[in-house]
Amino acid sequence: MRRKFNYSRLYYLNNRHDTTDSVQEIEFDLQKSLDELCYQTELAECTWDYAFRFCQGIKKIFSKGIDPKKLQEHKLFTLKLLNLGEDLLECSPAHSDLYFLGGFIELKVIDEWKNASFYEFIIEVLKHIKKKVGFFSEQIKQKIVVRIQSYNPKVYRMYFHVYSNSS
Repeated sequence: MRRKFNYSRLYYLNNRHDTTDSVQEIEFDLQKSLDELCYQTELAECTWDYAFRFCQGIKKIFSKGIDPKKLQEHKLFTLKLLNLGEDLLECSPAHSDLYFLGGFIELKVIDEWKNASFYEFIIEVLKHIKKKVGFFSEQIKQKIVVRIQSYNPKVYRMYFHVYSNSS
């Protein structure tokens, strides 16, 4: 039986600065947490669930006081983080709110990935999408398309050139 990781141990260890062992324990537990987070997202049954699990996990880790810079050391986590927007674009129905959430993440992830509020916002959008409540207006969708066209032409050509032509 697999052991479920306890995030509270991270908080406890992060607040102990009396020995070098505690620093090693923090790093080990953080690595295990990120491994578990990456594993759990791979078990997701749909794109929505994948994004929700990933953002919930990051939010939990940030809530334990972990320095975001330490997260960059985990290569699989970093890869999943940087590809989250494009994964949503690739696997979501075109022109859906989940699709445009992927575009939004693609625009913001480089600047905002260290902010817990970024993941809280994504989680809220995902909850609206789950309830089938339209979140992005046509104006916001168009702004996302225009910004992606100027900031990331490769992603624009792959996913949005059809949207601009059909609008």
